[in-house]
Amino acid sequence: MPNILVPVDGSENSLLAAAHAVALARRHADLRVHLLNVQPALPRHATRFVSRRALAGAREASGRLRLAAVERLLRDAGVCYESAVLSGDAPIAAARYAREHDISRVVVGMTRKSTLARLFTGSFANDLLQRVDVPVEVIAGGKPGVLVRIGLPAGLSVGLATLLLAVD
Repeated sequence: MPNILVPVDGSENSLLAAAHAVALARRHADLRVHLLNVQPALPRHATRFVSRRALAGAREASGRLRLAAVERLLRDAGVCYESAVLSGDAPIAAARYAREHDISRVVVGMTRKSTLARLFTGSFANDLLQRVDVPVEVIAGGKPGVLVRIGLPAGLSVGLATLLLAVD
């Protein structure tokens, strides 16, 4: 049975990737979809006053909240799936999950950012491509918000201007 992985962060892009997974499942009846949410690992100094059990519970609850809409979409479509919540660096955790669960394809939704925005903010899909040995199918989502479209270039301009003034 082929397995595909859909990383879920709770965004509209995750829903687009899940809708694509539903379309794939309709064409391949034996397909199994794996949904994965990766919660960020917190620095040790931020977690030293919280019990491990409480921290694990909070991560699980946050991850399940982000998975809920995508799980509902797959359940309503009658698609066989399983879901998991992990913690750590998202691309590393997703690649490890893909290896451990015999994933044959990854379907990821991605915001349409400019190359400059990707350079400074990073890209989960690009990082994942570096770590997996299976095809990664990228589903193009919507355009980024105003803050990324305007704020990043404005921030770079201010930073460059400050650097130029400091050099003189």
